[in-house]
Amino acid sequence: MTERVGASRLEEVVRQKEEWQREATVLFGKQESQKAIQAYQMRGHIHLVEEKLPDGHSVEDTVKRYESSARTSGLIFREILKDVQAIEGKNFYEKAKDHEDYQEFLKWRDSQKEAGKEILSQPEIYRSTLEKRCLDPLEMARLFVDKGQNKKSQYKEAAQLLKTKGLEHLIGIERAPGQGVEVRDAAKAALIEDWKKAYKEDQSLLMMAYSNRDVRDLNERAKNQLKASGDIGKEEFTYKITSEVEDDFGRKTKLREDRSFATGDRIVFTRNDGGLGVKNGSIGTILSLDKNKIEVRLDEGKTFGFSPNLFSSFDQGWAITIHKSQGTTVEKSFLLVSHEMNQNLTYVAMTRHKGDVQVYGSRCDFWREGKVEDILSKSGEKLSAADYLDSHSLAKLMKEEDRFISKLFTRLSDELHAMGAVSKQAFKSVANHFLGRTPERDLGRDIIIKSEVVREENRAQELFSQKKDLSTKEYISPALRAIYEEWKHPAFNKAEFIKKVFEKGLKIHGEEKAIAYWESKKEGFLQNYYQNIAKVETELNSPLLSQLTEKWKNKAREFAKQDPLKVLDLVNKLKNQEHERRERTAAEARAAQEQQLKQTPTEAQLKREHLDGVCLKFKQLDQLIKEYPTASSSYKEDLKQFAQELAQENDFMSFLKLCDAKGAKTIERIAGMSPDLTYNHGLEEHEYSHSMDRGRGGYSL
Repeated sequence: MTERVGASRLEEVVRQKEEWQREATVLFGKQESQKAIQAYQMRGHIHLVEEKLPDGHSVEDTVKRYESSARTSGLIFREILKDVQAIEGKNFYEKAKDHEDYQEFLKWRDSQKEAGKEILSQPEIYRSTLEKRCLDPLEMARLFVDKGQNKKSQYKEAAQLLKTKGLEHLIGIERAPGQGVEVRDAAKAALIEDWKKAYKEDQSLLMMAYSNRDVRDLNERAKNQLKASGDIGKEEFTYKITSEVEDDFGRKTKLREDRSFATGDRIVFTRNDGGLGVKNGSIGTILSLDKNKIEVRLDEGKTFGFSPNLFSSFDQGWAITIHKSQGTTVEKSFLLVSHEMNQNLTYVAMTRHKGDVQVYGSRCDFWREGKVEDILSKSGEKLSAADYLDSHSLAKLMKEEDRFISKLFTRLSDELHAMGAVSKQAFKSVANHFLGRTPERDLGRDIIIKSEVVREENRAQELFSQKKDLSTKEYISPALRAIYEEWKHPAFNKAEFIKKVFEKGLKIHGEEKAIAYWESKKEGFLQNYYQNIAKVETELNSPLLSQLTEKWKNKAREFAKQDPLKVLDLVNKLKNQEHERRERTAAEARAAQEQQLKQTPTEAQLKREHLDGVCLKFKQLDQLIKEYPTASSSYKEDLKQFAQELAQENDFMSFLKLCDAKGAKTIERIAGMSPDLTYNHGLEEHEYSHSMDRGRGGYSL
């Protein structure tokens, strides 16, 4: 690259005021990052803050305790693994136990196991929180299985354990972006406190962090502080902003979010715009704003206004990501460091200041002082196919996978240019591939760089220096035969790319390196396979598939062992069909019930018909007694009972009193008469007879 585009030598540092800081910047430029970080650490510019785990017994506290412990123990274990791989002689576990961080790892692992045990002991209490947090409990269950068996059996036993707890549906669940556990709360609080003190003295300040989530949190905390102190306006306006997120393969996703701003707020622009004269990363201060316009003064002095409805690529600017800070200069900066950072990002973040930089880290990221320089000076590049293959093999492979690989290496080339990584032979071949050039001479000379500080690239360089061609071997060793046998497992049906890299590496670098590469890749495929198998089992036990026979389900289980994704697709289709069938059946049942209700007499109708019958019978009996005054006393008693029954129906009597007050009075009088009732009462008898003759009973009295 230097021969094609030229190279520059760092002669003088003009940004930092103090001599020792300028020397540290030169060290960063020479990739002697550890020495540069040590210079700041020795002078008290780096602060590690203890994060306090929740010690309560609530569901939320226990789940957070598990997540924080699992995340930190995993991070420490990975760092131990990197360090012990180069040690010869002892097996892995013996080397790990001798590592200085092993006891720290055990402390966090014990905390993780304690919380996991509590969760699995009462799964019904924690289920909803685990679902809300999208927490896959497979690794949690694996803490409590027999470690003497292989990983395949461990995952199988863990999945079975989760099935007995009713948590198997969470296996393989994926988290939304930014849904991780918070492990830097205390570090951010300490940073904001010191930033607030400095703000009163000097407003040329900047906060930086690696992740968008941490940046948003710092901005929110800063705004709350300044609003309370009256340094920014009380009235806020909320706008829809657009942010662009890019993954490692160059795929960009645009997000639309609500963000509030006030007069005096800091603002950062996130896209170049020639019309406004701003670049991606330009920072300014809001002078005035309303719902349709924002007036801004950039730090370099330019003042302009713009419509947030027409240009939405901006965000809060009290804190920005390290990527956005490139090219920015401030008097004092405050940096939140995290384990995801590498030496290139550290270089940028720790050279934005003229006067001072204060660095804050969480003990969950840097559990001892020495890990600060260790982690922040790492290269950031992982050993990949590009490091593993020689230039000829890589160029050939790229022709086969050009569409995918070209995106990867377009992205990778920027970072290699910035960090001066090794694997130059492969990279030069890649450059020729993209430029369509044929190399005229050997370009194997190395770029001048302190390569010993680039840990992962050293491993790649070592692979290149120890190439072995095993293609002439006449036999296959038992170790290789075992790997080829493993490839027959359906978990590796989709691992064609990894198999190609393995075969190329076997010919170039030898059996030992090839096997190590395969061992580092295969666990991911196995874990994904068994997660899908567990999903199939969960789906087959769904109530929506209860109509299927056990024989059919057993067949599905057998097919799933060969291709679980196809079986999952089939099962989901069957579930959807059954769900639709049940919906139709339920709708038809509801319609039939409604129709039946329309045809069935209501309770009120039945009651009215009953009263009508009683009234008619009352009238007939009354007529009999009038025609035959000597009728037996039993008839008179029956008449009285009828009258009493009618008199007790309050609704009926209320209605009758409105329609025929005299008839109602007659019923009440008869209801209270003695059995020797006579009808020689002159006018009363006439009136009663007249009222009873108005209709045929019931409400027609």
